[in-house]
Amino acid sequence: MRNRRLVRSGIIGGAVGCVGGWMIGMGGVAVMAGSAGVMAVVLAAPVIRGAWRHVRLTSALNSVCSPATVHGFPVHTGQLSRAALVAGLHQPEIYVDTNLLADLSDDELTAVLLHEHAHKLGRDPLRAVLIDSLSPVVRHWHGGRLLAALRATAEIRADKYAIRHGASRTALASALLKVAPVPGGGVGFSSAVDLRLRALLGEDLRPPLSGLIGHLACVALVAVPTAAGCAALNLHETIVPQIMASLT
Repeated sequence: MRNRRLVRSGIIGGAVGCVGGWMIGMGGVAVMAGSAGVMAVVLAAPVIRGAWRHVRLTSALNSVCSPATVHGFPVHTGQLSRAALVAGLHQPEIYVDTNLLADLSDDELTAVLLHEHAHKLGRDPLRAVLIDSLSPVVRHWHGGRLLAALRATAEIRADKYAIRHGASRTALASALLKVAPVPGGGVGFSSAVDLRLRALLGEDLRPPLSGLIGHLACVALVAVPTAAGCAALNLHETIVPQIMASLT
């Protein structure tokens, strides 16, 4: 499987390099720029829609929640179906269901708040919007594994932040079983539960993105020199003869 993936990466990189090099050598910079512009528009449209949906979600949360301070953290509390999440693209805020304040122990509540505070500091709602907006493209290309890897990486990073700042693994794990998942839009506490529980229990998980990064690196390593070679070949076949002709 690993060898097949490397071969596939090499083929993709070679194809990209050949096409890119040919276009550069044939003076296709304008064509490449135009293609990049079209691609940017295609990718920007779902991101804009996702950002607008998130703005509407944040507005709805603010309409049913009230500002409060819990364990020293500024939060918004309200009837949120036992969910805890962070929402807001420009200035993320923590939202916690009122019932959780009574149902969670002090240690569990502190663990949840530290976890969500990490998402707030990292502006993870914006990252989530980008990931979810590009999900149709990513699913076709990498079977959805990239999306799961990105989400799991963000959640495990937030758990590690909580542990570094005083939360216990036990409190995080027990809170995971009590907090309801968020249907969509915000960065909820109960995401990637299976991987997080395994990490909290001490399992040394392989970084979820390592395989994908290796795949992309292999493509780049093949594409860049191939593009340079193809460009040089095209320049040699087109511009050099013109220079020689002008000299004679």
